[in-house]
Amino acid sequence: MRIQAALVESPGGPFTIRDLDIEAPRPDEILVRITAAGICHTDLSTRQIWPRSPMVFGHEGAGVVAAVGAAVTTVAPGDSVCLSYRSCGTCGQCLSGHSASPRPSRPCGSEARWPWSVSGRGPSSTS
Repeated sequence: MRIQAALVESPGGPFTIRDLDIEAPRPDEILVRITAAGICHTDLSTRQIWPRSPMVFGHEGAGVVAAVGAAVTTVAPGDSVCLSYRSCGTCGQCLSGHSASPRPSRPCGSEARWPWSVSGRGPSSTS
């Protein structure tokens, strides 16, 4: 699938709008047509040190579900959704109500791996 994304092509480089190809959602993923997105302080600081390039950063957004993987049961195409950090719900950060407070560079004790890579591979968006 062809998309547009704000791509950082080298550590510390600028965000540049580029056309990219991504894969269809895997069984436990959803694809969201983004209608609003933010670039936050975490994106700005992490792009300075992220070791892999090119990279699409981001964890804030809202949009409409465009497609779902075969195992997804919580949302369906056409649903409106908001995006944020993936949280485990069981670590100290989550239990204290601070799952999105980076510590030091991860949102919580989950296996969250962010930001997304250009290949479209990233953490499950349904957990």
